[in-house]
Amino acid sequence: MRDSTPKVRLRKVRPSDASVLAKWMRKPRVPRILPGLKHASFRKPETWRLIAKSKIAKHFLLITAKSTGKPIGLSTLYKVNPKDRTCFGGMALFEESHRSKGCGFAAKLLQLKYAFQKLGAKKVYSKVPTSNKRVIRGLGYCGYREASLKTRRQFGVSSAKQKLLVLSRGEWKSRIKSLESHKR
Repeated sequence: MRDSTPKVRLRKVRPSDASVLAKWMRKPRVPRILPGLKHASFRKPETWRLIAKSKIAKHFLLITAKSTGKPIGLSTLYKVNPKDRTCFGGMALFEESHRSKGCGFAAKLLQLKYAFQKLGAKKVYSKVPTSNKRVIRGLGYCGYREASLKTRRQFGVSSAKQKLLVLSRGEWKSRIKSLESHKR
């Protein structure tokens, strides 16, 4: 599995990344875009050093710019359920200079490859604020669709302010070739 595209690369979080990750978590938009990381402990470098050394480190992937190797964002896989083979995926580009250049789209494709091929997920879910039309459109292009009412209730997403989207491994497999050749 390729862990990079011409624009970005994904790699597991390392203890040496702790300071930059803690700095990003102090940004005001984190509770909105990565609500699972809004707890104050994520704003401390020590928390990220512990995560990098733990078994869950494989669920926190640093997004780096391929051209410079510098960190630009974070990809997370959470609520990983090995029994049902499902997980949730979230990500954010924190470095403004890399937004609107296809880096987020490229990182999402890598995150999905990781979830389906490395973790063996059958489904990947994503919770998105309904106001974030750009992300909803991009996830739709990747093959995500709205989850059923039953599934939304199961995961506690019943608010009109959030959408729960789902992508199955089969749908991803049928789209991956055209997605990888897509130039953004």
